[in-house]
Amino acid sequence: MGSEAKLILVRYAAIDCCLNGEPRLCGLLGLGLSQKGESQIQQLRAKLLLEPPVAAVYSSPLHRAVQTAQSAPDALRKHMLVLKSLAEIDCGDFEVLPIAYIRQRHAELWLSNGM
Repeated sequence: MGSEAKLILVRYAAIDCCLNGEPRLCGLLGLGLSQKGESQIQQLRAKLLLEPPVAAVYSSPLHRAVQTAQSAPDALRKHMLVLKSLAEIDCGDFEVLPIAYIRQRHAELWLSNGM
């Protein structure tokens, strides 16, 4: 029987994608982590230190994803690969628009995307 592999998936830590308290669609925006996100990556780092060695770390090129991936212990970061194919979706004309506005004005499109 072959050796067992373990895959750990981590979404990027919290960001603040609001303007005047109104949530926005952030897609490809190069936002950094919020204070909450910084706290989350410290918790993630502590958990990853308890994991057995891994072969590689893959990250989206988005700033928030790279920041999160860099929270991995030093030994894991040596093998980090940044892949464009892991980037967030491009929201096109909807990028940075308020989510409430999109849901209201483009309800059919919003719902067709499983939102």
